[in-house]
Amino acid sequence: MDKDFLGAGWKFPVRIDEDGSFSLSKHEEDIKEAIIIILKTIRGERFNHPDFGSGVYDYLFSPVNRSTISLIKEEIERSLKKYEHRIDIEEINIQTEEAGKLLINIEYTVRSTNKKENLVYPFYIRS
Repeated sequence: MDKDFLGAGWKFPVRIDEDGSFSLSKHEEDIKEAIIIILKTIRGERFNHPDFGSGVYDYLFSPVNRSTISLIKEEIERSLKKYEHRIDIEEINIQTEEAGKLLINIEYTVRSTNKKENLVYPFYIRS
């Protein structure tokens, strides 16, 4: 099945191929990398797109408790709905690991293929 309609973009982090061109990620991989870029971008840091990104890092020094986890979950959902239109979010679960480490599991469906995917994003809080 040809998946070109899902898109392609520069690999994240940006890499150069052996032939000197930018390395590309395609299809579902491009979507996963786009999600990571949204989560890692602090609002205001992207030139000409001051609203792009998420506020996840606003919680970097917050206590690890139910309230903070709920706020992070809401922020991720809001940001992905706003900036990644190729997916429907099914569920976001956040598990606490060792001190300050959160594992954010994002389950989503790729709209154009109806394929279910998931991404686990580690996030470290320095409380």
